[in-house]
Amino acid sequence: MSNKAQGLPLTTIAIAILVILTLVVVALFVTGGFSKVFGVGAKVTSGGAGSVDADRAACQSLCAQALNSPTLVLFKNSGYCKKVLKADLNLDGKIDATVTEGVTENNFRCWDAASTYPVGITCLGTLPNGEVSSCI
Repeated sequence: MSNKAQGLPLTTIAIAILVILTLVVVALFVTGGFSKVFGVGAKVTSGGAGSVDADRAACQSLCAQALNSPTLVLFKNSGYCKKVLKADLNLDGKIDATVTEGVTENNFRCWDAASTYPVGITCLGTLPNGEVSSCI
């Protein structure tokens, strides 16, 4: 009577554990779960770098394009007037907000006054049909 136990070699068990850990890490990476697990992640901001300087450059470019709009209706529908910027101005990891007449708003726009959002790009000019540019 020879009762020999059969089992998995220790190396097979170790490889299986490593494969499972790798799959978990890949799943966290793909789903953005690292920020939930470790509490780290990108700051919630706008426009690539998310800085005021990056937003200012983007808005200046959008203004130049909008001033080529043939009519005021197209100007008002341009990226300059419509683009919504969200920013963390005080770098606390949260989107900043303005309160206007009791309504909290965290959407900034290129044409907002510099006192609200420091981009404040004024895009004044005469459109090809003679109308004066205005987002409002």
